[in-house]
Parts: sequence; C-alpha cells; structure tokens
Amino acid sequence: MTRSRAGLALTIPAGLLGFLFGGWPGTLSAVSFGLLAMLIQVAAGHRMSQQEQAPLREYMLRWVSGMGLRLFGVALVGVVIWQDSARFPPIPAAMGYVGVLVPLLFLEARQA
Repeated sequence: MTRSRAGLALTIPAGLLGFLFGGWPGTLSAVSFGLLAMLIQVAAGHRMSQQEQAPLREYMLRWVSGMGLRLFGVALVGVVIWQDSARFPPIPAAMGYVGVLVPLLFLEARQA
C-alpha cells in the first residue's frame, strides 16, 4: 500500500474520532491535519527514497530534512491551534496529525 493510500485510510478514522471529540470543527481539524501529515510524510519518504545507496553524509542530510519537515508540521499544528482554537480544537487537531504521521512512520520503517 502506498503512503498516500495509507494516509487517506488513516485520515478517515481520525476524522470520525475528531467528530466525537469536537463535532464538525473537530472533524475539519482532524482531517485537515491528517492530510497535512500525509503530505509531509509522502514528501519526506520521497526525499529518502531518492538516495538509498548514497554516501552517509548525503543520506543523513536527507534524513534530517525529513525530520525537519515533520517537526515543521508539529509547529504548524501548534500555531494554528494557538491562533484559532475555536475553529481548530486542540485534541482533534493533534490527534489528526499524530494519528496519521506516526503509523506512516512505522510503515516507512517497515518498508525500508
């Protein structure tokens, strides 16, 4: 299963849980950040897959850039929640991001 398919499959239950925790704003929040997590993971995974047999220095630079993308996503979730917590409830937003990103990280590690 590709990362994008798996990300979409994980975003649907995150949206349902977001509805349970925050109603329609929770659904919007969980789905939005679930899709963001999927896009970040696909970009980071694509970046890593380009250099499977690269020298260690180049490999580590690509790995760090992927982790930087994921950390940027965490910061973005925090900023958006801080700016508009009525539209993006904190628990569904964090649950959508982490609930999609972490399983995709394990899927990536398993495929490597």
